[in-house]
Amino acid sequence: MKLGNIYYIKYQLHDLEGGAAINNEQLMNKLRKNTEILIIDDNEFAYLDSFKTHGFSVSYKSDISTFVDIKSYDVILCDIRGVGKMFNSQYEGAYLIKEIKERYPSKTIIAYTASDYDPKYTKYLNYADNIIAKGTALEDWVAILDKTLRDFADPAIQWKKMREALLDANVDTIMVAELENKYVDAVKKSNFSSLKQLSKEPNNDMEKILANFLSTIFVKIIEGVL
Repeated sequence: MKLGNIYYIKYQLHDLEGGAAINNEQLMNKLRKNTEILIIDDNEFAYLDSFKTHGFSVSYKSDISTFVDIKSYDVILCDIRGVGKMFNSQYEGAYLIKEIKERYPSKTIIAYTASDYDPKYTKYLNYADNIIAKGTALEDWVAILDKTLRDFADPAIQWKKMREALLDANVDTIMVAELENKYVDAVKKSNFSSLKQLSKEPNNDMEKILANFLSTIFVKIIEGVL
């Protein structure tokens, strides 16, 4: 869907910078409760119950058989070994991470492992937003998850992720600039209806990327429906 030949750009990302720090305890509690986290691990995850005790909305799967299994989750914690069997790839969970990120660029993916991995895994692990050791202390896991949730509430960070996905999909840079203008305007107005209209029936890569990002918890936060 075309936006039209609009070359006057009223807003840019810097118009949003500096106003997104989330330190409010009540909002953080809402983020923990409403941000859906999925752990994919063929072995028991030691902190699963502890995450729930801390108020995180977390689920566990030993593996997935279809990408529909992860569609509703905002954050994916994925072991790089022993999962992703449906792809029959020697890179296991690392390859699964790549496939998830390519389909759902808005999702935050945290890769972890209990052991060292072959450097050949690196090209797939580059798709992850974070890589940590499985034996990381609970307190550090909680801090990492809280930082991830704060990033979901940061309009600048979310646009940078969306822009990267758009450029990776070879969307024209002028179009990306127009979308940035509409995005900043939507954040300022706390209303994403104009962007939602563009992605109502996604047919191309740009519209699919928009639809993916506009389905996240971030939009609910900005529109005040969280």
